[in-house]
Amino acid sequence: MPSFQQPLDPSQLDRIESKLDAIIAALAIPVDLPPAPQPSTMDQDLRSIRMQEGPIQAIKRCREMTGWGLKEAKLYVEAL
Repeated sequence: MPSFQQPLDPSQLDRIESKLDAIIAALAIPVDLPPAPQPSTMDQDLRSIRMQEGPIQAIKRCREMTGWGLKEAKLYVEAL
């Protein structure tokens, strides 16, 4: 699994996006999710929440902000 710190190759991103589009279409999943916040703003918010309220609250907020699953959000918050 790629690290959150290293960017993916654009061709990898294109393949992933096309596969996700096919899955979304096949399962008729609505895609009206809000856009993810800018990383720098999100990082600052999550660091602040982690320091003030603890890592669990930061992970919950990360999931709300991004729509990620528990594992992805936990890894992201831990990497901050």
